[in-house]
Amino acid sequence: MEDAYRWWDGLDRPTADRWGLTVTPEGQYVWLDTEEHRIGR
Repeated sequence: MEDAYRWWDGLDRPTADRWGLTVTPEGQYVWLDTEEHRIGR
């Protein structure tokens, strides 16, 4: 839990309206602010 908090805090505590999810036939990914800023793998 502490690691997750530090990660979120390190991103300047983004609110829910800044997150997005894109799903395509090739896969899915989460992004922050723009689709070009993908989070994770």
